[in-house]
Amino acid sequence: MTPDEKDDTRAEGFAAKWLAEHDCAEPPRVGYPTDEAMAAAFAGCVRPPDARLYPLIRERILAEAAARDVWYRGARDPQVPGPAPVVIETPAGDVLGLLHNAAAGKSPDGFAWGYGGSGPAALARSILAAALGDAAKCPTCAGTQRIMWRDPPDPGPEDPTDYAPVPWDGRPALDSRGHKVLLIEDCYDCEDGTRHLPYQAFKRQHVGRWGPEFRIARSEVLAWLAAHGVTAEGGA
Repeated sequence: MTPDEKDDTRAEGFAAKWLAEHDCAEPPRVGYPTDEAMAAAFAGCVRPPDARLYPLIRERILAEAAARDVWYRGARDPQVPGPAPVVIETPAGDVLGLLHNAAAGKSPDGFAWGYGGSGPAALARSILAAALGDAAKCPTCAGTQRIMWRDPPDPGPEDPTDYAPVPWDGRPALDSRGHKVLLIEDCYDCEDGTRHLPYQAFKRQHVGRWGPEFRIARSEVLAWLAAHGVTAEGGA
């Protein structure tokens, strides 16, 4: 095996390790393979890669990540007013399904784009929520839209965390099993089980500017979210 072939083999191996820890997470963790990021990611390896391999590793990472990406695509006839469906598809254009309307309560008619308004706002919010996956759920109610307040333990010292609400688990308050749930109510931190997302900014910067047809990758959406302080691990 020539030195170049050895470099290719090692680069593929390190790229696979990076993708296993980033792209394959659900939802994928946002992160561009900078030299610093790769140095940190591979620091625990028995034989970390030399810095000269970073460009080759980065090339492999980006190529494979692009092949695994999904895209959100919409097309409408400019002569026909009204909402239009948005599909989720592979990079090759194979349709995986329709984008769920995460703001149906505010825009029951569906999605629109190319201007400001409730339809474009619904599309912006829905794309952000779809890109984040489970991480889009409200952290207070875990997406259930309900919270419950539990009775603090007795006897014993008071623990401030006992007074914090937790996501509702479906059980009624004060049932015969004595699980000491004092109150169940609507979540005060969300409207529909989705965390606060900067969808109005996404609408202004992207959705409101799109023409009759658009196509945007999930990785691009996640990178935009990360730049605005929202990641799968937490944020605004």
